[in-house]
Amino acid sequence: MTSRTDLPYLLAFTRFHKFGAVHLGRIRASFPSFADAWQSSREDFLRAEVHPNLVSEFIALRPTISPDEEMGRLTEHALEAIPFG
Repeated sequence: MTSRTDLPYLLAFTRFHKFGAVHLGRIRASFPSFADAWQSSREDFLRAEVHPNLVSEFIALRPTISPDEEMGRLTEHALEAIPFG
């Protein structure tokens, strides 16, 4: 199960809409946490069997996404996320 401290990173990953359930599952299975995955290199994502084109797009977009801001959006609107698994 995704921990509450890991939730901001899961939310941030979901901002990259091309990562669907399959790729998020691979990321979850390949890294100790979504927080660790968020900091990972291109090579780490490739070892996790994420499609190379998606990895390139994600790496380019990642600096524009803030896990803390994603969590703040939930809090601001009094919403709660229910992580999978």
